[in-house]
Amino acid sequence: MNQSMKYRAAVALFLLMVVIVAGVGYLLGQKGPVEGFKKIGGEFVLQSAAGPVALSDFRGKVVLISFGYTFCPDVCPTSLAAITGGLNQLAPEELAQVKTILVSVDPDRDTPKKLAEYVKFFHPSMVGLTGSHEEIARVAKQYVVLYRKVEDPEAGEYYSVDHSSTTFVIGRDSVVRSFVQHGATPDEFVSAIRTALLD
Repeated sequence: MNQSMKYRAAVALFLLMVVIVAGVGYLLGQKGPVEGFKKIGGEFVLQSAAGPVALSDFRGKVVLISFGYTFCPDVCPTSLAAITGGLNQLAPEELAQVKTILVSVDPDRDTPKKLAEYVKFFHPSMVGLTGSHEEIARVAKQYVVLYRKVEDPEAGEYYSVDHSSTTFVIGRDSVVRSFVQHGATPDEFVSAIRTALLD
């Protein structure tokens, strides 16, 4: 693929992400119940270092779900650090009702063990999940998340993965309540979490 084609593909992917995020943002920004919520998210089962984990395992809690990978150079660590800052502001009784999940979009490199080590660096309550390519693709589709491996013959095993950077806030009933975009502050995560805890 020449540079011109790469540029066009990147622009097309970016525009598609903008359209999807705008649509999701509209739905999640509405007051009260919205039918569109039911079309985003849903149950899944992926692998952690401790074994299979299902979203329904945390029913009754507020769950934050982010998509990323351990080799991510900037977006993932920045977002996870902001989430950690938010979690650290919660009272112990609030924190006990919250779970944070990182779903890997790089199953070739992100083993359950590597993910566990990575997320614990940010917060002990975080869980890293992975699965087969098919399983990850299915969950990403459920949450309207885009991702793709960047083709670069010179990168070798150090390739990068472009991906959406939205963090989904799941209510106690396992339904998406809101979402937080990359660049949000810890205070914004606290607000989103506490709002979901009150629902």
